[in-house]
Amino acid sequence: MRCLRILLRSRWQDKVPGTDVLQHAESESIHAILLHSQLRWAPHVRQMDDSRLPKQLLYGELTAGQRSLGRPKKRYKDSERISQAL
Repeated sequence: MRCLRILLRSRWQDKVPGTDVLQHAESESIHAILLHSQLRWAPHVRQMDDSRLPKQLLYGELTAGQRSLGRPKKRYKDSERISQAL
């Protein structure tokens, strides 16, 4: 975001929101770019054997230890499921 502000010659004193900077630069947010790359990689991991480490990490469940209090942390497959619903 800082680099975009420099390229667009927007100073911090102008108090331009980040969404306006992204819109003016015709760019996506970092969150959208990362989500896009994760979705592109998901079919490859889905086709792997269950014994492969990447599939175990992305689709694994907690087998030992204690769970923390509060809402469960989101896993990769949770964000994948939400983005496919959109």
